[in-house]
Amino acid sequence: MARILLVDDDPAALQALASALAVEFEVSTSPDGASAWQYLEQASVSLVISDLRMPHMSGGVLCEKIRDDARLASLPVILMSGEYSPPAFVRYDCYLRKPVNTAHLIATINRLLSADSHRAPGTPQTRNRFI
Repeated sequence: MARILLVDDDPAALQALASALAVEFEVSTSPDGASAWQYLEQASVSLVISDLRMPHMSGGVLCEKIRDDARLASLPVILMSGEYSPPAFVRYDCYLRKPVNTAHLIATINRLLSADSHRAPGTPQTRNRFI
């Protein structure tokens, strides 16, 4: 079963999404980018889903730290935000606008995990996707 790291500073949103995703995936949660980075230094995950705007470390900064770390560079990252426009200079795999449709999110996760299985180790996704 794929392990997903879900990162969001809104406790209610974090819990609701974690519960919905737990039906299909093993889900770990983190309340901000800084604690998510600490988690990633110690644990292995299949994919990261992160809110964009958070205290301590934004989802954009977390994504860039992931891409700059050779051990994590190929890890698929989904950024989520209520903002209409995705960040221009962040190397993410997919950007979803909140509120997120759970069925659509699960389909996106499965698609990214399937694509990731065909990606050479250490090779990050090069195209940002806005869905």
